[in-house]
Amino acid sequence: LNTIRAFQEIMEEIRGIQRQFYCNRNLQLGSRCSHQDGGAFEFGRPLALTVELGPDFHLANADNTQYLAAFVYWMERVIGCRKVDVGQVVIPRTFKETRDSCRFNGHGFFDAWVVKINTVPLDTEVEAIRRTWQVFSRPKEQTVSGEFLALSEVSGAMKPAIIEYGFPAHFQGSMNVDLQLLALNEVWHGQNATQGAGLKDAWNNGSCVKGAAVDEWVDVWSADKQEQECGSISSSVFGHTSCGPTTDTGVIAVSYKGLAAQFNVFGLHCIDKRFQSPHGNVNFTFLAHDQLGQLQKEGNYQVPFLCGVVSASRGFGSIFFYIILGFALAAGGLSFTGMFLCCCRRCRRCCCSQDGGAKANQKAEQEDRDHHTRE
Repeated sequence: LNTIRAFQEIMEEIRGIQRQFYCNRNLQLGSRCSHQDGGAFEFGRPLALTVELGPDFHLANADNTQYLAAFVYWMERVIGCRKVDVGQVVIPRTFKETRDSCRFNGHGFFDAWVVKINTVPLDTEVEAIRRTWQVFSRPKEQTVSGEFLALSEVSGAMKPAIIEYGFPAHFQGSMNVDLQLLALNEVWHGQNATQGAGLKDAWNNGSCVKGAAVDEWVDVWSADKQEQECGSISSSVFGHTSCGPTTDTGVIAVSYKGLAAQFNVFGLHCIDKRFQSPHGNVNFTFLAHDQLGQLQKEGNYQVPFLCGVVSASRGFGSIFFYIILGFALAAGGLSFTGMFLCCCRRCRRCCCSQDGGAKANQKAEQEDRDHHTRE
């Protein structure tokens, strides 16, 4: 209960700041903003609650799916509705009971969902992500009175949801970009591009899933540093590691989840657009080809450059400067040593320069011949 109360206090504080900001920007609301609970006041921007399903939470397991459905119900209609105390938990059965019991004009402590899913590009995981639209199906209410309340009678979501998902291009010890792109496509467009079976059409199929976001746009080399399993593995700021959380279905290489890859070569930083397969067999985009073409015609879409000169940071630039300076000093020292050994008094020959050295050598040879002649 203490954990629940602490969570509710945090959400209430955020909600209160949001309400104060909105009222300060809209002074014409007047008395409607004076109500502690909001009254007729409606928020101009939604406040989304992000839920990250860790690598141990397998949606392919039916029990976990049921748990997520129950979590959505309790967060929307009970815990995320108003503060609760022992013996004061109200479990609404109808939509009207929910609106009457929830604070902030019936909206509760948040307005929308962001569900982040971490997994690998396997068919079972892909299918499980597609099925999330059923967890966030349109809500139900118990219209027939009864002593017990079954989850199936009231399941569904009352608030819109965004599904954030992604798959690593490095899987089972090797790179497999096609597998990554196939998985991305099947979640969004449906299996084998079957219309109406992906998250793209979830809203039209009676779900509260409004859209999706892919995690990530480009590989994040430092992503593995946030994982406990990667603490003992040395990583570099100039490349990837295939480390990541270990699941029953494989290792999630978190540094390879980008739609685009990045790498350094000969002082250049380069981008490889994975979402455009080099073989042309598998491509991924949220837009249809005609929509993408229209964006290109309007000039709103810019294809990224393949490579660019590396812009070194201040610390790296200083190190690079001292390395170059060290090479210059070493080269100068070697040249000075060579001149010192060559221009010695005993041989009276000098190799300091091409012209000066030749004249000095000729003079020394003539003096040697004159010396031998006098003898």
